[in-house]
Amino acid sequence: MSALDKLQAKTKKQATPIKKVVDNNKAIENKKTVAPGQKDSSLSKDIRDIEISLIDTDELNEDLYGYEDLNKIEQSFEVVGNKSIIYVYKRANGRFLCYAGNQRLIVSKKRGDKTITCIVEGDEPSEEERIEHLIFMNSQRTPRPYYTARQLSEYERLIRRKGERNIVEAIQEKFGYKESAQRKYKQILKLSPELQNLFKRDDVPFVELISLCNKIPEEKCEEFASAFRLRFAEEEPKIDQIKELYNSLFAAEGKEKDKILKTNKMYKELLSLPYYTEEIKIPPKKKDLIYKQAKSMRDYLDRIIEACN
Repeated sequence: MSALDKLQAKTKKQATPIKKVVDNNKAIENKKTVAPGQKDSSLSKDIRDIEISLIDTDELNEDLYGYEDLNKIEQSFEVVGNKSIIYVYKRANGRFLCYAGNQRLIVSKKRGDKTITCIVEGDEPSEEERIEHLIFMNSQRTPRPYYTARQLSEYERLIRRKGERNIVEAIQEKFGYKESAQRKYKQILKLSPELQNLFKRDDVPFVELISLCNKIPEEKCEEFASAFRLRFAEEEPKIDQIKELYNSLFAAEGKEKDKILKTNKMYKELLSLPYYTEEIKIPPKKKDLIYKQAKSMRDYLDRIIEACN
């Protein structure tokens, strides 16, 4: 019996409304949940097998949730087979748009499947409504840090356009993140693209990694990101290991900067004098201090000249 036959048979037996698909193997439960802005169609669900070639993936889904779980889904299909049921909208051009189950759709296309069982939820809505539906339909997922940041940012944009003033409270009510956590996630989107990609993994210690990334100079971002990917290609990154990697790249550089700062501080008054002027004017109040610093500098320069010889 196909996924469609099982679904329709179960629908006929149920006296209560249908709920959204929570798991691609569980199919449909007893009580229906309706996404914001959608109509409760009760038992009149439009459930059918649709040619995969007629279904488009949603770029908004990739932007907000990513496609990093494709391998896991492929492995699942190999074990239990493809029993996928996805949600789609009808498009004006006669095609369909997938808004829940995009990764399952991609894997089905890759496998060469011709059709897939769909729940058709009506005509394609506006982009804002699509984003709200995506967040609703994926509320049970635990997204990777980068995608959490994208969702928070996109949801904030939506509610601001609707006139919401209590932004932090509204986001906390929707996602459960307090203000401090919201700030941490938003920091990801301020990083360079190379560093942002590190947060698309589901195994990174997010708080510690963002703290280190905020310290990395812009010209060193690609170097750190490449070293990170190479170091943790086959294993989960631990906090101590990430710090060790960071220190191996930047600790020596930091020490050199500290030495320069220390030298600048030691000769602060001397270095404040104009460079190579015809007439040197020494502030009377700083004359003794500048004299000591100049003498110390001369002794140091003599050592440098001797070392060069």
